[in-house]
Amino acid sequence: MTLFNLNSNLYPTSVIVLKIFGENIAVCADTGASHTIAGEKMFKFLQEHDVTFTNKRISFMLADGIRQNIMALSTVVDLYIEGKVIPTEFLVLPDAKRNKTLLGLDFLNAAGIVLDVQGGKFSGNPRTQNKFFKKLDI
Repeated sequence: MTLFNLNSNLYPTSVIVLKIFGENIAVCADTGASHTIAGEKMFKFLQEHDVTFTNKRISFMLADGIRQNIMALSTVVDLYIEGKVIPTEFLVLPDAKRNKTLLGLDFLNAAGIVLDVQGGKFSGNPRTQNKFFKKLDI
């Protein structure tokens, strides 16, 4: 399952492939996000797998610096990457439409992921480096 639009001109550069519920998914690593956000497609995917959500009041700041307090949905699911299982909290912003899934610093730190955006790779293990997932031009 691809959780972003492969035809978009705004294709993210730091896309990591991981596994959830036995399926490979490609999501964007975002060091500007403190928490992992489930985009619209991920939210639907989680619902299809009967994941239970709870309400959670969160305070967040967007790039414009304005802080907002909203009621979000929250769940924890296991993400698999490089042989590791990382229980990850996903926040769902209920009013967001067509938003993308973002792996926040919470996941990146828990997984020990080091990003080399300029080099086009990431690593969760000092002995291996993985290339970011790239758009295929077909």
